[in-house]
Amino acid sequence: MDIKGGASGSGSVTSVSIVSANGFAGSVATSTSTPAITLSTSITGLLKGNGTAISAAAAGTDYQAVIGNTTALTVNSLTIDGNISSAAWTTNGIRIKGISTTITDTTSSGTVATAYTNRWGGSTIAASSAVTYTDYFNTFIKSPVAGSNVTFTNAWSLGLEGPMKAPSITLATGTITTSQPVINATQTWNASGVTFTGLFLNVTNTASASDSLLMDLQIGGSSKFKVDKAGVAYGIGIYDVTGVVGIDNSLTATLRLCVSGLFYGTLTSSAFNVGSGLSIGWSSTSAGTGSQDLSLFRDAADTLAQRRGTNAQTARIYGTYTDSSNYRRLTTTVTTGGLATLKVEGAGTGASPAGLNLGSASTDKVAFFGVTPVVQPATGGSSATIVNGSGTAGKQDDTYDGYTLAQVVKALRNLGILT
Repeated sequence: MDIKGGASGSGSVTSVSIVSANGFAGSVATSTSTPAITLSTSITGLLKGNGTAISAAAAGTDYQAVIGNTTALTVNSLTIDGNISSAAWTTNGIRIKGISTTITDTTSSGTVATAYTNRWGGSTIAASSAVTYTDYFNTFIKSPVAGSNVTFTNAWSLGLEGPMKAPSITLATGTITTSQPVINATQTWNASGVTFTGLFLNVTNTASASDSLLMDLQIGGSSKFKVDKAGVAYGIGIYDVTGVVGIDNSLTATLRLCVSGLFYGTLTSSAFNVGSGLSIGWSSTSAGTGSQDLSLFRDAADTLAQRRGTNAQTARIYGTYTDSSNYRRLTTTVTTGGLATLKVEGAGTGASPAGLNLGSASTDKVAFFGVTPVVQPATGGSSATIVNGSGTAGKQDDTYDGYTLAQVVKALRNLGILT
């Protein structure tokens, strides 16, 4: 502002004017009589001062630019604070919310590999001194806290309406002192015509090592249950939900069968064993759920028994078998009265069996009633001791089919048929 007058000292103002400087300007009406002063600025936009003058403030440097449809919000740090009291907001959100809109891609065509509506950048974390972060989170969402008059049935830190995609998911809960399952999932299936799947994994095996696994459950770095890429499951054992019936291989190279909490059988690389007091049996039904009507037992070391209480038993060895109407077999039976029978049977195409043969050659040794077995007797064999009785005596050298009576008696004694 410039005020002009006469020489210095007392006097009157003859003219008033304004000089534009430091961002200010203005005008004066009736500058020589009763001046009316109007101040203005030569700067367009927001003003900033530096203690001497004002100048135009730069958007994005001196202030946050107005956020429009495509304007970026650029700040080093953003803090949202303050309490809110509001009517019920349910699923509409109240603190930060994005309103559903239509976003139109005006440049792309064909197939776009990846696109985002909202995206968090991965910041580079640096420090002035060497530092190790045990756990570092790009985004951390705390659980909601129930305030006055509020009860949460479920307090979720994050909710998603649709599927989630990630290269891998690592869930590290750290040391806990109460039961907090790493995965605790619930669903309600309510459509009788739908085949539901609770857990699903689909691997495209373009190339992989032979030991690749679909699943590996470990304790202390040691596998306890795993499934390889061929679908073969490996584990210590498997039991029903009550733990009563199952199998396990808790012994080295041995598979054990457990019933009612007790182990009754083992399978190794060389043998299948059952407990000494148990039987190997067959059921009366094809499903194996009927009562056992044929049983094999261990009576003692090196002694196999076929028995079932007071029921008479039959054992059969087949020479041929087509069906139950066409066969040849050797049958042994023992009745409850103790009568044992050994016989050859045949039916249909196996009818008229060749018979029963004790020994297949004359040199085979046969005996009865516990005497020492001998080969087939011949005419040249030794004779029995002859004691002449009263009456008409036969001649000692009389033969019957080439055998003397003494030879026949001696042969029968050798076989054990006669004492």
